[in-house]
Amino acid sequence: MQTDVFYILVALHFASLALALIFFIAWKSLGHKRYALSWSVGFFAAALQWFFNIYRDWFPSWEIHWLAVNALGLRLVMLGLRGHCQRTNCQRLPKNLWPYAGV
Repeated sequence: MQTDVFYILVALHFASLALALIFFIAWKSLGHKRYALSWSVGFFAAALQWFFNIYRDWFPSWEIHWLAVNALGLRLVMLGLRGHCQRTNCQRLPKNLWPYAGV
């Protein structure tokens, strides 16, 4: 792996871990607000995504690697949307988006 790409991926991994920790602390200290927990889990999924991108040689094939990192990226987007809807008290919380994300 090229050196500059490696450092960018490591920086993204630690930034996602920091955001996951920040939102988890916010969840604990703000009275267990659901949106903070959703965002915390979402950024933890992003941290796993960047970790898997750093160590992509651990996967037996490129297809499995790309399926795993894309699923984690989609989880971040879905939990970000869910947290936004929880925070703004949307009238229609998109509960039916999980099957689409799974496909």
